[in-house]
Amino acid sequence: MECFERFSRQLSNDGIESDDLKSIQDNAHKLYSEILGSLSNPNDKLGLLFGQVQSGKTNNIIMSIAHAIDNGKKLFIAMTSDNTWLYGQTLNRVQAGLRSIGVFGKDDWRNESTKDRIQTAYSSKAVVFVTSKNRTILESLTSFVCGMIQHTENAIIFDDEADQASLDTNANRDDVAPSAINSSIQQLRSYFDNHVFVQVTATPQSLFLQCAGNGFRPDFVVPFKPGRQYLGGEFFFGENLSNGPIRLIPETEPQTIIDNTSIQFGLGCPTGVRQALCSFFIAASIKYIEGEDKPFACLIHISHKQGVHQVLHSLVNSFLVEMIKGLTTDEVLRPIALQYLQEAYSDYVRTLQTVPSFEEVLDFIISDINSTNVQILNSDNPELPQICTTFNVLIGGNRLGRGVTIGRLLVTYYGRSAKSPQIDTVLQHARMYGYRKNDKNFLRFFTTSTLYGLFSNIHESDSLLREMVFDKTPNNLHAILLNRTHNTNLRPTRNNVIPLDQISLFLPGTRYFPYTPVNSNVDLLNTMLMPFVDRKKPSQVEIDFLIDIMHLVKSEKISGESWDDEAIRVCLKNMKEQYNNTGYLFARIDRDIKQGARAMLSEDDSKQYIGDYPTLTMYRYLGSKDKGWDGQPIWVPNIRFPDGNNFFMYTPS
Repeated sequence: MECFERFSRQLSNDGIESDDLKSIQDNAHKLYSEILGSLSNPNDKLGLLFGQVQSGKTNNIIMSIAHAIDNGKKLFIAMTSDNTWLYGQTLNRVQAGLRSIGVFGKDDWRNESTKDRIQTAYSSKAVVFVTSKNRTILESLTSFVCGMIQHTENAIIFDDEADQASLDTNANRDDVAPSAINSSIQQLRSYFDNHVFVQVTATPQSLFLQCAGNGFRPDFVVPFKPGRQYLGGEFFFGENLSNGPIRLIPETEPQTIIDNTSIQFGLGCPTGVRQALCSFFIAASIKYIEGEDKPFACLIHISHKQGVHQVLHSLVNSFLVEMIKGLTTDEVLRPIALQYLQEAYSDYVRTLQTVPSFEEVLDFIISDINSTNVQILNSDNPELPQICTTFNVLIGGNRLGRGVTIGRLLVTYYGRSAKSPQIDTVLQHARMYGYRKNDKNFLRFFTTSTLYGLFSNIHESDSLLREMVFDKTPNNLHAILLNRTHNTNLRPTRNNVIPLDQISLFLPGTRYFPYTPVNSNVDLLNTMLMPFVDRKKPSQVEIDFLIDIMHLVKSEKISGESWDDEAIRVCLKNMKEQYNNTGYLFARIDRDIKQGARAMLSEDDSKQYIGDYPTLTMYRYLGSKDKGWDGQPIWVPNIRFPDGNNFFMYTPS
């Protein structure tokens, strides 16, 4: 049986629905087609497999490898995070998905006794290396591959979570070598005469903001939509707040816990923590009574600091102690414990069609609450999460981020904030996303109003990016449309991996024009623009028409200037869908303006715009010699970006 068919059958047996399985198969066909094209064109070596957080990217990687093996490809490398859990999770899944193929981990190629086995597997059929993104490990793999495999082999390399660790963190430091992991990846890739490097992530903001030609910006994109059982940002942050899974907690509560000042323990613990824990006990108990005898999880994430994790561990355990006492032996605590659980039960009555009686739910909580498993997951506790009892409470920070799947996660308490939050980082904290439709009405996400607003903005920015990726080629994705509220410093990614000196930022409600326009296509522009000259107000036109105009004007780029001809064209292209291909045009002639002037529009003309749409103002300068010009008229553009929260970051192509 071929690898593709075998893995398909395995996914079907695992409960993947037929429509979702077909989608994974179609994605593998699309990606392999792009891979073949890239192998025949050495200039296009980078691709992006673009999914959503916890949407099944690993299954898509495995299916793509299986399809390529069936078509004669022999060498595959899968790179993943240096996170011990994520590496082990990925290695196990690839080994399980490709059972007829030699899949080897980082301990194998460094073991002398395994080398002959690897050579045999490669010679007889194919080999897959799964490596963590660690400099020492990558260097050992490169050394092993160079000693065993010819440089003429067409290697297919997958970089899972490609926006993490792989990029050069010295991008903005002059005369400094690339960062260690970035350099190690480049060394591995450079060994092969021809290869394809497929980046895999749900958060490609930093990848799209790389300059073209730097070796880590995708040349092609294969986006895929998750299956029907998937719940993501639209479910959590796209619905009406009152009808969804969001439960708001006091704004200052997470910081109070972090500061460890004036917080009570036991049943008097902070309100949001208590509500989250009680909701978890109620939800998991109802699930069990309805026939699901499985372990369930609750996640608490407010800080990366280990001291805070210990405070939370004490907080949760002290709550458990008094809750258990109140439910069993302590008559003073009993009414308080019952009241808190009743409140959580009443909340679920609102969202569930049928529920067991409160007494039945209470009996089950009493029977199983003593076995509640409370775990801290951080670098001091590097083991995989142990989710084995009915009630499992996980506390952590960075290790609960990207890639790690938490099965049967019903309740999340999230209170982690940052002065300058990054879209890709915060989005990777959304561990509640995933194939959880069967748990839809049981899910709860406890957070502050501010963080809810942040996640909502990030969801909107992410949705805009996905629309752009599905509709455009990577060449039209040099301008990334993002969403920013007035009260946050939301950034697309971390600054140290993007070329800040080459990035242009275009803000909403702001005008831009070139300081050094060049005389170009005046006669053609006259024909296009003269019908608009005598109009008192801006005229509605298609954005396509504005783009046509922008293709006819030219300017010289000078240091420190925001204007860039290509940037404006690409931004307009990426506005078409968002603004229904609607823009506005305003034109005036006989403007006698000095060359190099830092102001362009008259006071009255600066007020001529439609705030909800892009407005292009075109001035025809007289081009007077006494103003520094050559005596010939010249058309000069001035564009006003729409009002609102949308802004663009642009990297040159």
